[in-house]
Amino acid sequence: MFRLPIVKFFSRILNRITITVVLVALQVAWLLWAFFSLTTGRVWVNVGLQLLSLLMMLYLVRKDENSAYKIGWIALMGVLPLLGGALYLSFGNKRPAKRLRSKLQAVDEAHKADLAQQPGQTDGLDASGLGMSRYLARYGRYPAWKNTAAQYFACGEAMYPQLLQDLERAEHTIFVEFFILHTGKMWDGVEAILRRKAAQGVDVRLIYDDFGSLLGLPTDFVVRMERAHIRCIPFNPVVPVLSLVMNHRDHRKIVVIDGRIAYTGGVNLADEYINAELRLRRVAPTLEALQAALEMPKTEAEIEFTDYGKISGALLDYVNKMIEMIVIVGEKNPNVQVMITM
Repeated sequence: MFRLPIVKFFSRILNRITITVVLVALQVAWLLWAFFSLTTGRVWVNVGLQLLSLLMMLYLVRKDENSAYKIGWIALMGVLPLLGGALYLSFGNKRPAKRLRSKLQAVDEAHKADLAQQPGQTDGLDASGLGMSRYLARYGRYPAWKNTAAQYFACGEAMYPQLLQDLERAEHTIFVEFFILHTGKMWDGVEAILRRKAAQGVDVRLIYDDFGSLLGLPTDFVVRMERAHIRCIPFNPVVPVLSLVMNHRDHRKIVVIDGRIAYTGGVNLADEYINAELRLRRVAPTLEALQAALEMPKTEAEIEFTDYGKISGALLDYVNKMIEMIVIVGEKNPNVQVMITM
């Protein structure tokens, strides 16, 4: 469909990300204006805000809370004594809303028996293994089970084919949860199987982090998934409101198939995790362009390859040809000075 250049321009800049950034920036500007208008020339207000910061610092020191979280707020109050305490009262409460806490507690109670260590499953473990299993079951809610096996994948491209095979063999359920989804080779392969399995009656459910996937998915992604009978929910949707709630993100990377096979680790569903997308900095875009640059009378170039040790296939051949060309031209022309970093 043909669109005028002006229409293309506005469709690019008036997107969800731009609107969110602009609205949040306006909220920050308004809060700063209100703060300086309130405190300028009012000694009693300044003293009150400083006392508030001091009280909040003492409260945090005694509070049973994550140390890094407490230190961050205390440092902010030390640097901004007028503003720090008020900011903590406004945005420092990490606890979910009461209604959400009630729902989480109900879910926790419903699955408490499932997550308890079952008798007989730790028989045969030595003292060290038994202590570790007890610790994980008590504090991590990860009970030990017999008759299980684990396979380690050194990289995403080693894991991806096996993941596709296991997804193809799913008969009852597929549960998927990721921080980043990004359209491309990796997600397209997974999506095709999920759609096919959902059409066959398999219960397919998908959770993805809305912030992590903000740049990688179309705006109607959830609608597309629901039309394919895939139950899909974005975690903590990004809204243009200044709130630390937006910092609560879902960094999990989990696939569970039929309740028997599970994947977890550091791989998201995006092409860079299977090295189908190469990130190069300051590299000529084509072999022809690089050759033209090297044949100039005097050439000085600095080329940096990132993740060279992880690329493979046609992409590796491409990069190696570039390096070979640099070496050949450099030997023939002493005026060519090229530094390669890998």
